Amino acid sequence: MSEEVPGVTARMKWFSSTLVALALSTAAPLAPMAPQELENELAGATSPYLRSAADQPVAWQEWGPDAFALARELDRPIWLDIGAIWCHWCHVMDRESYENPELAALINAGFVPIKVDRDERPDIDSRYQLAHQALTGRSGGWPLTMFLTADGTPFAGGTYFPPEQRGETLGVREFATRIGGGYRDRQGEIGEVTAAVMEWIRPVARMTNASGTLTPAVPRAITADVRAAFDPLHGGFGAQPGTKFPKGEAIRLALARGVLDGDPEMVRSALQTLKAYARSGLRDHLLGGFFRYSTNRELTVPHFEKMDYVQAALLQAYLDAYRLTGEVVYAEVARDIMRYVDATMSDPEGGGFYPHQDADLSLDDDGSYFTWSVTQLEAVVTPEEARVLAPHFGVESRGEMREHPDQNVLRVAATPEEIAAETGLSVEEVEERIRSGTRTMRAARLAQEAPFVEKTKYTSRNAMLIVAYLDAWETLGDEHARDFALRTLDLVLETNVQDDWTVHHAHDEGESPVEGTMEDYAFLADALVDAWQVSGRDRYLRAAAGIMDRAEALFRDEEDGGFFDRPPDRQALGLLAERRKDFNDAPLPGTNAVAARVLEKLYLVTSDARWQELAEETLAAFAGTAQASGTFGGSYALAAEMHLNKPPQTVVIGPAGNPLTGELARAAWTTYRPGRIVASYDPGVVALDSLPEAVAGAARVFEGDPVPRAYVCVGRTCAPPTSSPEEVARLVRDFGRDGIR
Repeated sequence: MSEEVPGVTARMKWFSSTLVALALSTAAPLAPMAPQELENELAGATSPYLRSAADQPVAWQEWGPDAFALARELDRPIWLDIGAIWCHWCHVMDRESYENPELAALINAGFVPIKVDRDERPDIDSRYQLAHQALTGRSGGWPLTMFLTADGTPFAGGTYFPPEQRGETLGVREFATRIGGGYRDRQGEIGEVTAAVMEWIRPVARMTNASGTLTPAVPRAITADVRAAFDPLHGGFGAQPGTKFPKGEAIRLALARGVLDGDPEMVRSALQTLKAYARSGLRDHLLGGFFRYSTNRELTVPHFEKMDYVQAALLQAYLDAYRLTGEVVYAEVARDIMRYVDATMSDPEGGGFYPHQDADLSLDDDGSYFTWSVTQLEAVVTPEEARVLAPHFGVESRGEMREHPDQNVLRVAATPEEIAAETGLSVEEVEERIRSGTRTMRAARLAQEAPFVEKTKYTSRNAMLIVAYLDAWETLGDEHARDFALRTLDLVLETNVQDDWTVHHAHDEGESPVEGTMEDYAFLADALVDAWQVSGRDRYLRAAAGIMDRAEALFRDEEDGGFFDRPPDRQALGLLAERRKDFNDAPLPGTNAVAARVLEKLYLVTSDARWQELAEETLAAFAGTAQASGTFGGSYALAAEMHLNKPPQTVVIGPAGNPLTGELARAAWTTYRPGRIVASYDPGVVALDSLPEAVAGAARVFEGDPVPRAYVCVGRTCAPPTSSPEEVARLVRDFGRDGIR
């Protein structure tokens, strides 16, 4: 299943009907070419997903010059398969088709088959997903199955294909025989298709990156769309039947603008969604964390894979809600997310976070590791516990799973108060039975074989969780979260960053084989600035500046502003020659949005105007179309808000060993204000000239005075210094709010 993508234009729909007709016309059944022996080359791949296909009879090649040279030499089309190790339907297609020797022989005889891991190569995936839209008029997903000319230009494609034709849907057999057999004899028609695809892709990339003037109207338009998208009945986004993805960035935007605009309805909608997620089938109520998305509006049936970026985004959203409201339920969910990540998606010995956990143990279990039948529940808990657990978690004789209808997705279907009223038990008795029974269910789950967890450590995605874990220390005082985040950051710097600040995308088993994209640079720099705020270690700030300097040299669009995802490369293969600039959240936060945010933070903490100018340029590069991005624009709108309405910056100056120094900083950390920045300096160490200009002048007045003081500033205006934590909290919450646009 795909991530959602922004809407399809009428022009694209017109193109798609034309392109599909042309693509299918290439599928006339002609005599296949004489087979030539190819071998599966994936055994030595760095990607676990690719290695898992090393024993398939399909002669898979890795993406690279050798595979493309082979396609040109043999004059064959390329069969491109893009998937992921957590992708259920990728495994279905593997079993049905790619592990079938007869179908594999057809593919091997007519194509050069190439397999790509979308997590290892998001740059390849994003381009061919866009090409899929051009060809079909629909959003893509995984597996992505594309048919390319020998130079990598797509002329047909889809997502999952069955092994044989089903109704009007062609199968692998039909594509393998018709396209493979007719490729050389249909060059004219294929040329028309490829020309039309490229004619569509290039202007679409330009249209989605249209520059404009950054005004308050831009983030306000995105916020209005987010507000309109909330489902008032079930929570989440979208009130029509269909899938729902948990959009942590859009929720954070709703909270921020709701508070800044004095809009309680916006805040209510965001908090309602977070509470709905906490009760829903999207949440793993035994081991913690959230699944990737819900397959229905009611949030009762998820796709069970768990992604690191989902945990990171929702962790920060729940921490925001707790800082804003003080309601313990949000802190509990935040801790529950970290409990899962600590136990399952992190490396406690070496440091670092893992990217994802599979949904299934096999293609036949239909999420059975995560679901429960009445019989299974009654087999592990006492009758007294089952009496309250069944209604609490909604475990009934008929569940929600299509393949195994007795299986139930756990959700909070009834509260302890409701169960007490129904059973005659006290609320305290019900709560105790829920606690004890849940512990037993958790132990039973842990005794089973768990779905696979990939252990590649991706730079950008580790950085997301580093930021979220540092936020957990700031908000909850969780020292383990802080210490593990900093240890992970040090690991990423050691393994994935070179001396010249070149960043690599991943680290696995001692190797960093893939060059980083702009996403890796921006996300890592963002984590480094936050780590500097938390730790006071100057090397993190120097590293952030060095990485963004390197990113500017490699990726900046000097003509139109913003950052491309890849550096210029005359040897780029296939659609990689088409450089892209992303700012939408789909599914990770938009790269240019994160870049603008870190540039703005670098300006605020260093007073170096070039960072602010680059932030403005980056945001303006997308201002012409950003207003139409809706719930995909959360990160961009938050970055624009930070630039247009400077957040409060709290500078605490006091001896590091003085408890009051920590109390002043803690008051600033735990107070809700979007984008707030906090830094602490020991007066015996810091040079006053290195402080922000507005702070340095005031600090000189008290030079030599050992009493810790906090300076809360917005832009170039500072409130009088204070030694009161309560006053710090008030200033962080309210100072400079009158000028918000």
